[in-house]
Amino acid sequence: MKEQLWNDMYYKNQYFAIIFFLCGFLFTICNFYRNSIIEKTQARTSYKVLKQDCRKSNSGSSIHVKYKNKIYFIRLSIKECSKYPVGSSIKLCYDNFFDYFYLPDGLKTERKRMIFLLFCFLLSIIPYKKSRWR
Repeated sequence: MKEQLWNDMYYKNQYFAIIFFLCGFLFTICNFYRNSIIEKTQARTSYKVLKQDCRKSNSGSSIHVKYKNKIYFIRLSIKECSKYPVGSSIKLCYDNFFDYFYLPDGLKTERKRMIFLLFCFLLSIIPYKKSRWR
C-alpha cells in the first residue's frame, strides 16, 4: 500500500533528484561546519602566489601556492583572483585533516550553496504527478 502511494506521487527520475540534492545539501552543511571551525581556531598565514589563472568566465579562476613541497590551487572568483598577482602574498587557513587551503570569507560561499541546494531539494520533493498544472 505504501509503495503504491509513493509510485502515485513521484516520477522515477524525481527519486534520483531528491537523493542527489539531499546528499549535496548534507555535504554542504559538513563543509560549512568544518570551515566555520577553521575560521574560528586557525590563524591566517601568508603564502606567496606562484601562479595566477584568472579566467573571463565565472568558473575556473584560481591561484597556486606552495606548501611543504606541494603546489596547491585555490579557486577564487574573478574579482578575488585579480587581487593576487604572481609574487604577492595571500592570507589563507590550512586544514591539516583534509589537506586543503581555505580563504576565509565569512562563510558566504557555503551559505549561498546551502540556500541553493535547499531550494532545489524543496522543488524536487513536490509531488508533480499529483499536481493540477500537469
